[in-house]
Amino acid sequence: MLSKDTLTKTNRSLARRRWRGQLRDRRLETLVSLSKQYGFSIALGDLLFVEGKWHVTHAGLLRLAQRTHCAGICVQQVREFCDVAARRWVFKAAVFKSSRSRGFVGSCGILAMTQTCLDVTKWMKRLSSA
Repeated sequence: MLSKDTLTKTNRSLARRRWRGQLRDRRLETLVSLSKQYGFSIALGDLLFVEGKWHVTHAGLLRLAQRTHCAGICVQQVREFCDVAARRWVFKAAVFKSSRSRGFVGSCGILAMTQTCLDVTKWMKRLSSA
């Protein structure tokens, strides 16, 4: 695993190339925080920048769960927000830190049926306080 500083530098470099012109200082600051605090890697496909927000992919969530020793993840489809024509799917996920925890819930979606994303802003504070 890369050091936090190396990961942060790599993520900034990849993000600037991949999402050229879309990232402002505030978004880069958020990326630095996600890199240092949670160890998310753009190169490994943990993060995507979609519609001006950072999203954690399904692979990123699984790696985070493994690193933080989560006991389990329960996922349910939220049909009222799904759009078959647009190939967009939304899920509610509950993450359990231990076998006795009540879990915490966030929403996630699959874009074009290829990427599963979690809106980072809803998960950052919950995971650190769990």
